[in-house]
Amino acid sequence: MKMIIGVDPGLRGGITLISGLHANYCYEMPVDEDGISACALFDIVETYGDKELVAYVEHAQAMPKQGVVSVFNYGVGFGKMLAALEISGVKIVLVRPAVWKKALKLPKEKLAAVEMAERLHPIGVFRTERGRLLDGKAEAFLIAHYGMLKEAGKI
Repeated sequence: MKMIIGVDPGLRGGITLISGLHANYCYEMPVDEDGISACALFDIVETYGDKELVAYVEHAQAMPKQGVVSVFNYGVGFGKMLAALEISGVKIVLVRPAVWKKALKLPKEKLAAVEMAERLHPIGVFRTERGRLLDGKAEAFLIAHYGMLKEAGKI
């Protein structure tokens, strides 16, 4: 069976691996003192190396009013993440935020992403104990959900 990986890139992003209707792994993006940890991401993906893997990755883009250093660091992290996936032999599909959000009829608000993820994956944890939204983790789950629907020809 094909396993879909959903990735919301960035230090506050997330990664989800789904097979069928079951989320096998749904976590915040692994980071270390140098930013995104390509080694930790590689280790996560390699755990499922016996399956056909397809990663739906939100296409990186600069945000308005972001500084040059911030954009550069984001790009470095995005590159490390793509390299870890490619070295693992994962097929990578880049998807723009507007495309997957429109397909899922998701408003732009971060709370909407968390609430939708909570409805679709009730045992997933998309808020901290103090109530902070883990929107990167929620969006990674929703990107994986989008990928499952796309692979099944439902959208």
